[in-house]
Amino acid sequence: MKDGGRTQTRRGVLRRLLAFTGGVGAAFSVPGTANAAGVPVRLPIPDGRGGTVEARDQLPYDSLERAQKLIPRFDGTFLRGEIRAASDAVVAEGKKHWAEALAARLTDLADRLPSSVTLTTSIEGTTVRQRYRYRQGRADDLAVAKRLVRQEIDSFETGVGARLQSQIKEQVHRRTADVYANHHYRAIRQGNEFLVQIDYGRVAAAQAPDLAGLAESVRRVSGKTKPRALIADVLTAFQSLPYDRLETRDPRRRNGFATPIEVLSIGRGDCDSKSTAMAALLETLLPRHSSVLVTIPGHAMLGVDIPGEPGDATVHHGERIYVLMEPTGPGLLPIGDLDPKSRTALVAGRIQDVLPLSGPVALAALGR
Repeated sequence: MKDGGRTQTRRGVLRRLLAFTGGVGAAFSVPGTANAAGVPVRLPIPDGRGGTVEARDQLPYDSLERAQKLIPRFDGTFLRGEIRAASDAVVAEGKKHWAEALAARLTDLADRLPSSVTLTTSIEGTTVRQRYRYRQGRADDLAVAKRLVRQEIDSFETGVGARLQSQIKEQVHRRTADVYANHHYRAIRQGNEFLVQIDYGRVAAAQAPDLAGLAESVRRVSGKTKPRALIADVLTAFQSLPYDRLETRDPRRRNGFATPIEVLSIGRGDCDSKSTAMAALLETLLPRHSSVLVTIPGHAMLGVDIPGEPGDATVHHGERIYVLMEPTGPGLLPIGDLDPKSRTALVAGRIQDVLPLSGPVALAALGR
């Protein structure tokens, strides 16, 4: 994970009224394994004697393919095309309202023009056209009428028209954010640009149901009933999975992220990928406990709202206190113990985000 999982869009250029363009960076689709019976997922659970026992499950054959398609590249043609289509639809509808409002203003103005001039207003697409019919009257009646129309148009454009354009821009921003959300991204508005980030909570919620079988296997293999003890076994299991930055040599596909099913299928992952996968598993194992992703520069940790013990590293967010842990590995750090760099960042107050992942807090954040 780099820069707390954040990637800044590089362009937010207004075209016509507004058309949004995206940036660079991507979720990284990793190869997985599948066989005729389905997709095997497994975790090495400590057996209490220095060894491990494998918790396992077999997911439907198409689950890995669905997992790999869950988060499209946000600089790819598919997502950019969808954003463009949504923006164009808003702009077209907005320009239609703009033309109708202007035409109504000019129709009202027609009654106040010199009696020798008749003004007819029509809308052709999104263009308002004026036609003048002049009967015998004062020599300057037509010029007066055209000047009054021009003044009315200028007044409209600086008043009602400007407000309509502002509303259109705001609607485009909302629709853009909605498109990102539909594909498991968070789009944080910054002026005319967006800060785009994987929506880890949506990803965890989307794949948690598929991991119910593995969660039951973990519960059976672990044999632990107290939440902290059960979480400790799951934490050790994820720390035991090899660390992988999930990068390729293609510079357009850096800052990789693997979904929970991908992590458990390929048996490796980086900090935010492992933390999200562990949270998705905890959603079924301990649904009454909330978990969060805590990001610091270049790294991510997991926090779970369980009772703390002396010496535990914690973070307070909202009305809850979360005990922190490091699923990343390879060090087998116990619950509440952090890597020295993580602890230094925590003490220095360099937390970037605390993002809901699972449990009641995540469900509330998703509006469920």
